[in-house]
Amino acid sequence: MPHRPPSERRKGIIVCTWEGIFANPYIVITDTPYLTAFAVILAASNPVIAFIGGISFLVRVFQLLGAYLVEHYGNRKRFCALMAIGARLTWVLVVITGIFWHGDAGKILLVFTGVVLVAKIFETMLGMGWMSWATDLIPNQLRGKYFGFRLSLMAMMNVVTTYAIGYMLDLFKSFGNEADGYLVMLVIASTCGFITIILFQKQYEPPFYPASDRDFQRDVWLPLNDAHFRPVIIFNLLWAMSQGIALVFFTVQMISVLKMSFTQLALFNIIVTIGRVALNPFWGKFTQRFGSSTTIKICGALITLNPILWLFATPDNLLPVWLDAINSAVALTGFDLASMNIQFTDSKPKGRAYYFAWVGISSGIGFFVSGLIGGQLADVFQSVSFQTPLNTIVGNHWIFLISFVLRIVSLVVFWKLRPDTPVLKSLGLKLN
Repeated sequence: MPHRPPSERRKGIIVCTWEGIFANPYIVITDTPYLTAFAVILAASNPVIAFIGGISFLVRVFQLLGAYLVEHYGNRKRFCALMAIGARLTWVLVVITGIFWHGDAGKILLVFTGVVLVAKIFETMLGMGWMSWATDLIPNQLRGKYFGFRLSLMAMMNVVTTYAIGYMLDLFKSFGNEADGYLVMLVIASTCGFITIILFQKQYEPPFYPASDRDFQRDVWLPLNDAHFRPVIIFNLLWAMSQGIALVFFTVQMISVLKMSFTQLALFNIIVTIGRVALNPFWGKFTQRFGSSTTIKICGALITLNPILWLFATPDNLLPVWLDAINSAVALTGFDLASMNIQFTDSKPKGRAYYFAWVGISSGIGFFVSGLIGGQLADVFQSVSFQTPLNTIVGNHWIFLISFVLRIVSLVVFWKLRPDTPVLKSLGLKLN
């Protein structure tokens, strides 16, 4: 049988896989935990740390602009390459500032904050173009299997990158300047980002045919007017607020209070990543049988317990932190999988990009606003203590307690908005 050359689509899928592998170090290094860690290293205040940690979520409002440009620009390959240049090469400015104003932490922090804002705006719009591109590139019957494979490869890269980051930062810390370690990391991130831009140019783009009757002012409001999809948006807003109020302060607690090394921070993230890879097949089958809503409720209940664990963590007792990592590895996998599945299944084909955008916007607003509130509350509660029979609640503990309560409220609202019809049917039960 004669050899059949690979099709353009098949070659494009291979390039997409390599792009994911090189994108992962960039994503890890420029993710919220390490942005927060660098802000702590630069002696930023709690409100500034909260603002930097919230930028990734604030800029999700640009998903609407990204969706609009994708629908009207047409050439997703060129669009993604341009957005990637703005997102993944801008970090070099922080490195240059660190070289020329090495001893001026305030100036580095100012440039760093500005770069985070600009880079995340471009990254957000890049995501809209990439999702549209990937949806057409990967055939529907292969999409689940392929993305499971791609995510597994990226998870392995995540483990390697995360350990290397922790080791490198601890090495520079032993020399008395972990800030230089982070600048080196940003060079690595930009290098990997540059490689992804080249790979975008080599990736096949299927023909793109935007709807002929598209109307931005009409289509942008479709998700909010969709009674079936609206609960998804409401829950994402509430859940993000419950998470965002304490998000950056878990990292702050690790570094400033629990005195954990960067290698230990890396180990925490590695546990979560490995758990995601190992449990992804289980949660995939569970969601298939019982429904995405049921999976979100079960996993959300487990995630809700995490803030309570941190009340009992001390520099001499890090067991609660490791229990959080294990619990997150179990629960976040199912939660994220079910959340993504609901977006795909409940959104309408017409204007789908706007459905994705509104989910991102609702969670982004929730994370950012609650993060700013958390930054202010962290200062208010810093010296407030309350003795219980088991421990002393002080400082960031109050933020963790507030997050715990808000998570419960979010799940109760979601339970009311999304009845468990699939799980009742699978168990042979009927609704009254």
